[in-house]
Amino acid sequence: MKKRLLCLFLTLALMVSVLLSAVPAAQAAKQEKTKAIGIVFDNSGSMYEVMYGKDNRKAWCQATYAMEAFASMMNEGDRLIVYPMNGITLGIGSEANASIDPLVINGPGESATIRQIYTPHAGDTPFKTVEAAYAGLMNTKADEKYLIVLTDGRFEEGGVFDEMDNVNATLDGYSNDMNIMYLGLGIDDIYVPTQSNNRQHYVKANSSSDVLTGLTDLCNMIFGRDELPISGKTASFDVSMSKLIVFIQGENISNVTLGGKKPVSQHSLKYSELGCGNQGYGWLVDTTLQGVIATFEDLDAGNYDLSYNGNADSTSIYYEPDVDLAITLTDSMGNPVTSEIYADTYTLKYELVDKYGKPTNSSLLGKVNYTISYTINGQTQQINDTKSGSVELPLNAGDTLDGDFTVTYLGDYTIHKDSSSLGWPAGGFTVITRPVGQVIAKVEGGQSVYP
Repeated sequence: MKKRLLCLFLTLALMVSVLLSAVPAAQAAKQEKTKAIGIVFDNSGSMYEVMYGKDNRKAWCQATYAMEAFASMMNEGDRLIVYPMNGITLGIGSEANASIDPLVINGPGESATIRQIYTPHAGDTPFKTVEAAYAGLMNTKADEKYLIVLTDGRFEEGGVFDEMDNVNATLDGYSNDMNIMYLGLGIDDIYVPTQSNNRQHYVKANSSSDVLTGLTDLCNMIFGRDELPISGKTASFDVSMSKLIVFIQGENISNVTLGGKKPVSQHSLKYSELGCGNQGYGWLVDTTLQGVIATFEDLDAGNYDLSYNGNADSTSIYYEPDVDLAITLTDSMGNPVTSEIYADTYTLKYELVDKYGKPTNSSLLGKVNYTISYTINGQTQQINDTKSGSVELPLNAGDTLDGDFTVTYLGDYTIHKDSSSLGWPAGGFTVITRPVGQVIAKVEGGQSVYP
């Protein structure tokens, strides 16, 4: 009996080891990257008065409201750092208490703090604030860093204007270390630097009221989101979503639900009533600026009815698809491999999949670009594709195989994987000689117990 049990045990162990070698490793879970976002806030005099023939008396109010909306759409763990060009207090205080120290917003739960910004004296537009923001972000710990410059004019301090060529060159240098974004606000001929690489995103808001749209667009770019088309009060999508952000502007908005689901978080936004101490500017409050941002998470594809109380002036929904880059390597028999590989012709397949691992080509992913690089014996080949696909790889004993894979969608949102994140052997595969013959488990002899 003991011999038979030992035989059975060895046979089962062999079967399990063979079966496990054929099981594909699970796709590596996406790691949410922490983000540090610095906003250079232009609270100079021109944001509170009529200048250059433009009525900017509400620009400060629209800018702070937009920054509050931006902060409300961050993910938990992200940080928004506001760098004012002129000293601020939280609430009305004396000029002696004003500080140009950055205001740190830790996650969306602190977004309403921005509403309390008060500028005792609205003065110049110094470029040194941009320099300070860059230095501060360089000393901030985060996976990704973004510097956003929000201004309505050229940089000027003490009556001296900065040379724009120097501004361009400085921002170019900064883009080696972080993403640089620039939102020119309010004036038709506002200066906007020249973009020189894909880590720079410079846009113009044609009026101060466009700052909300401009900052929202930059926010979506940072977090890999886009605006979802809606029909009436129904939102429809054909791919799973990790996050939907519903932004309803209007008075007394409350009790927001989507498909009967309650949001995981909800933030009420409202105009600030705190302008600046320069009473001669005649700054104004934009009382139309109020609403709610409600965040929903982990939604399957389908149709969802939006419900809320209150009077809505506008409704926007921003979405973040729950997709992943799937890379599979299969042998000539179609068996997935992740550990040892033998001389054979393999198929390397790349595709985007939803949260259930089902392939998706949803139009909501926008423009998709795959960059598939694989290295055989030190020689690298690269495939650039706009849709999922595969490539055959003939491999001989002694060959080495490694890979590096990237997909972008919704503009510049990127998923990157290499051999380590796919569960491949460290440094990739080395093709080994396939064993030939039979494997026999046999127990014989006169003993009844074997250690």
